[in-house]
Amino acid sequence: MAVIRKLLWVLGAAAVAIAPAQADNTDNKPVTVSGTIIAPLEISVANNMTMPRIARPSTGEPDSRVTMTCGATGDAANTVAYTNRGNPFANGTSTSANPSASSANRALNVADATGTCAVLNLAGESSYYFLVTVSAVTNPGAPNVNVGNVSCMDELSNTLGNSSQGQLKANGQLSVKCGASALVKAAAGTSYTASFDFTVTYD
Repeated sequence: MAVIRKLLWVLGAAAVAIAPAQADNTDNKPVTVSGTIIAPLEISVANNMTMPRIARPSTGEPDSRVTMTCGATGDAANTVAYTNRGNPFANGTSTSANPSASSANRALNVADATGTCAVLNLAGESSYYFLVTVSAVTNPGAPNVNVGNVSCMDELSNTLGNSSQGQLKANGQLSVKCGASALVKAAAGTSYTASFDFTVTYD
């Protein structure tokens, strides 16, 4: 019996001796996490808007309107159109739709006839698209004047109206110009102010 036990012990020891060592099944490696935060979308106002001067109608005459559409190359290239007798730069033709270059009044100050567009400078992430929201115009404090029909165009001659899409340039910047129209009634005062909000949001 003792011999058998000894034989079993020897066999067991041999089995243990020849069993292969177990491999290590655990490993660890660090993983790097990196990311990029896009540039914030911002607006700066370089110029506020000044509408071209307009003559108010006489009592009983139709309302006068002036509309300024911004030119891509500067305010001298703005398109200005009048209705009724609102044009003080018509050089004797009160029904003329546009300021006349030969008008003596226009020569006093060209900006009075062409207006000054609002200029907004956008900055954000390179080449990113954005959506535009233009709020309704807050009516001016002067009575009998109504400002509206805000129209905007970027420096690349793309129209940017309410709910439209624009795109920043490769340098992440873009300039936008805005014009509008003003309706003047016979009882209007001598000056007016109005405002609107121009909002951009990444698309």
